[in-house]
Amino acid sequence: MGRVLTLVALPVNGITRERRARLRKELEWQRPAAADPHLLGHPQINWAALEEVLDRLNARKKLITCQVVESGALGTRGLAELVRSSWNLSM
Repeated sequence: MGRVLTLVALPVNGITRERRARLRKELEWQRPAAADPHLLGHPQINWAALEEVLDRLNARKKLITCQVVESGALGTRGLAELVRSSWNLSM
C-alpha cells in the first residue's frame, strides 16, 4: 500500500482570495505542500485541527477535503500531476 495523503482543494469559485490566503496561513503550522495553487496536500494532517480551522473561517462547506492512497502499482504518474490533469481547480 502506498502513502496516505490528505488533500484540501481550494476552488476559486467557492471562497474569496482573501479566505483562501487565510486558510493557507492558518494551516501553515501543519506544513501542507502546495501541489497546485488551489490544492494542498499533507501525509499526516491533524483532522481535528483542520476541522477547527474550517469551522472558524466558515469554510467547511466551501472546499473539498479527502484522503487518497498513492499506489505505484496502479500507475507511474505523480499524484500532483494526476490531480491537475483530472480537475480544473482554477475555476
